[in-house]
Amino acid sequence: MFRALSSRFDAFGGALAAAAICGALGGLLLGRFIDLSRARYAAWINAAVCGVTILLKAACGPEAAAVVLTAGISAMLTPLYMPSLMTAVYNDAKRARCPLRFQFAAEACWDIGSALACLAAAAACAGGLPLQAVILLALPAVAVQATLLNRRYTAQRFAQIELGR
Repeated sequence: MFRALSSRFDAFGGALAAAAICGALGGLLLGRFIDLSRARYAAWINAAVCGVTILLKAACGPEAAAVVLTAGISAMLTPLYMPSLMTAVYNDAKRARCPLRFQFAAEACWDIGSALACLAAAAACAGGLPLQAVILLALPAVAVQATLLNRRYTAQRFAQIELGR
């Protein structure tokens, strides 16, 4: 993206700042959904956003304009998943016997999963699979994440109803 913006730091910084502002506003919107007990909707919005981002990255070719556009859109949309994902993680951490150990284990599993995904992508590229196809391998994970978040929020909602909240 930097090269596509003629290696200008001001243009690159401006593009990243604009994307961050859009991502923050979208995060506030999804956070509001969660606050209004619409977390399951936020989880499905999250899945749609992640799926669109992955499809855009897979569809863009080596052309500079497409890369810049896709990177900008991705930077705007990617932060939207944090409110729906991290609310579930933090709620589970609050219920854990030891929140510190819970967070430590969750972070370790996240890092291990990320490393394994990178190794699998590298192996697929080394095996001759085109980069666009490797990027599309992330789509099933989006469906799994959406299903797990939906189940988690459904369970939390039933727990709140039982507690009379």
